[in-house]
Amino acid sequence: MPENWGQRIVLLLGLGIIIFMSSNLNWSRKNSWNSVITSDAKGYVAYLPAVFIFQDPNFGFFDEMEGEKYYVERFYYDYRREAYGKSINKYFIGVSVLSTPFFLAGHAWTWLTGGDLDGYSKAYVVFLHLGSIFYLALGILFLMKLLQLYEVKAWNRVLAVLVLTFATNISYYISEEPLMSHLFNFCFISLFLYALKMYFLDKKNNFLLWAAFFLGMVTILRPVNLLILGFLPFLAGSWGAFTSFLKGIEMKVWGMGIGIFFLVCSLQFGMYYWQTGHFWVYSYPGEGLDLTKPHLWQSMFSYKKGLFVYTPVLFFAYFLGMKFLWQGRKYELLSWNLFFLGLAYILSSWSNWYYGGSFSYRPFIDYYACFGIVLGMGLGGIREKWSRVVLYSALFVFLAVNQIQIYQYRYAQIPYEGMTKESYWENFLRIDKILEKK
Repeated sequence: MPENWGQRIVLLLGLGIIIFMSSNLNWSRKNSWNSVITSDAKGYVAYLPAVFIFQDPNFGFFDEMEGEKYYVERFYYDYRREAYGKSINKYFIGVSVLSTPFFLAGHAWTWLTGGDLDGYSKAYVVFLHLGSIFYLALGILFLMKLLQLYEVKAWNRVLAVLVLTFATNISYYISEEPLMSHLFNFCFISLFLYALKMYFLDKKNNFLLWAAFFLGMVTILRPVNLLILGFLPFLAGSWGAFTSFLKGIEMKVWGMGIGIFFLVCSLQFGMYYWQTGHFWVYSYPGEGLDLTKPHLWQSMFSYKKGLFVYTPVLFFAYFLGMKFLWQGRKYELLSWNLFFLGLAYILSSWSNWYYGGSFSYRPFIDYYACFGIVLGMGLGGIREKWSRVVLYSALFVFLAVNQIQIYQYRYAQIPYEGMTKESYWENFLRIDKILEKK
């Protein structure tokens, strides 16, 4: 069987598992579909009913929809803020833009079945969830294509994406909180990295223009993710290739790329103008970056939210990748680490460094393609049979630990915000307490 068919079969099986998990956790149980869109996600998707149902950019429908008709106390969240005397949405427009086809499909289905055409009934939610699954699958597909550009063998590519999907908090967010922006960012950062790597290899300008489009989408999803530009030196493969890239682009191509980028960003500016009469609004009053007070160690290793505590496979992937790069690829080793440290420093400098109630350190989901590259390369560097046996066993253990901790998190045995060292080890991998309550 050709290797590309083997990859497709595995991707389809993984996608089937995700849909099965999602439907059984949320769609099938009475009223549990309300939990699909919670917390920040309520703001991310609120533009859709605002535009297509109510034609109300200031969300005057909030009290009726969220406060009355679909009110559930534990899911209630007010995403509105005030700017220039108007009510605006705190969150950015990107998730709504990408979810538009799925929202409209949900609208059509609701119309055909005689449901409530209000943008919030069950069919809308299910179709929006399917949209997030689609974008995760698209991100996985292009991550595999990116790994192929790095000459990672077929089944190592498959293993790398399976590990990133099921041994990290991706599997929590796709089944439980799929309309958060992270999975969409994972997709478009993967697309961006693929397009730029293709440019470095083929020098065709169309790849640069696609990269500009993808970067624009990343920006209206979560502007801080412009930090992905710091990964360009690694993608270039050498310092000479990186400087040649900066010097070698024609001014016409620069102009077209910048134009495409700002055209995409204009969707957000246009929405601000519709809401307030101003093209720019800072919608996070009282929140922001404080680069003098990073929480670097806490974000990586704390029991509260530490990335490597709750997603230990990434720690393993890091050292596996660094071991591979140490052998003759020092420039890539240095550039990857500089990017990672800079990214971690800035993300941990946010005023709410742990990003509220979340499983593991969620802002890093957006950048898992960067971990996927070094994981795939590292897997290719293991050739001895006994080493592969140890490696595969370790990856299985990490996957099992991740799934157990997700189960604990769903039932609050791992609390949303307040985990301590003592409580973590007291409850480590214990699900017996949860089962006793059922």
